[in-house]
Parts: sequence; C-alpha cells; structure tokens
Amino acid sequence: TPQLRTERQGRVLIVTLDNPPHAFMTMRMVAELDAVVRSVEDDPGVGAVIITGTHPKRFLAHFDVSEILAIAKAIR
Repeated sequence: TPQLRTERQGRVLIVTLDNPPHAFMTMRMVAELDAVVRSVEDDPGVGAVIITGTHPKRFLAHFDVSEILAIAKAIR
C-alpha cells in the first residue's frame, strides 16, 4: 500500500504521510514524494501543496534506521 495519500481540493493538493506506527521516513516514501513533485510540476492547476502526517504526536520521527543499515551493508 502507498505510504502517501493525496487529495485534491480545488487548487490545493494535500499529501498525507502514513507509515505507522512510528512515522519513519522510508525510501518508498521518498520515491512517492518524488512522483508527487513531478506530477505537480506538470500541473498548472495546482497552486499549493500541503504535506501532513497521520501520527498523532509527530510529523516524522526520522529515516528508518533499518533501511539505512541495509544500504550500508549492501555497499560494503
């Protein structure tokens, strides 16, 4: 399932980051955000982008450490 949800309200695009339970940033989220940015660049109908999260206490915690470790092990 996507870790980003988008909702269009007129000229405003709302992007919601959703990676429970800890709100870690992941490579998948980075790729999904990149896709959103590319689509917005080509859409003159979007006047604003709001990025929000679903975690009740924080926007994002930090990058997922397990992904950082996997990348470090892969390049050894």
